[in-house]
Amino acid sequence: MTVSLIAPLVDAMKAHLATALEGAGIPEEEGGDAPDIPVATKVTAGADRLQVRLEGFRTLPGNTKYGRADRHDFLVRVTYQELGEVIADPSDELPRVEGLVVAALKGWAPMEAASEIKFRGSFEAEEPDPEHASRVSRFFVNINGE
Repeated sequence: MTVSLIAPLVDAMKAHLATALEGAGIPEEEGGDAPDIPVATKVTAGADRLQVRLEGFRTLPGNTKYGRADRHDFLVRVTYQELGEVIADPSDELPRVEGLVVAALKGWAPMEAASEIKFRGSFEAEEPDPEHASRVSRFFVNINGE
């Protein structure tokens, strides 16, 4: 089983997404520089309007009849939180960033012995706080544990 490969998988995806999201944030003022969008694996408090979080990892063992590839399912959550003055509409920003995430991960093989990452779909997530909004995308990748 490839459970031991979850940490290297997460590290590879964090680095890949961080590169893809450089300068993709929302400028604080018109004409200003767009910040990078941080990528995390835990809920982080801070002053970032947009954040991307890798979560919900689970592994399904492969079937020896068809090979030893284990399936790794995971979620990518794009979150938006309003920090005082409203400078962007989350209904515009969340799908834009989600599109960048899907474009970066879909079809990319994150490590040796891994298939290309497959995109399974997205949905808008319920948030208990009206200042927050998020969208969740579902992905999977097969990794050969032999």
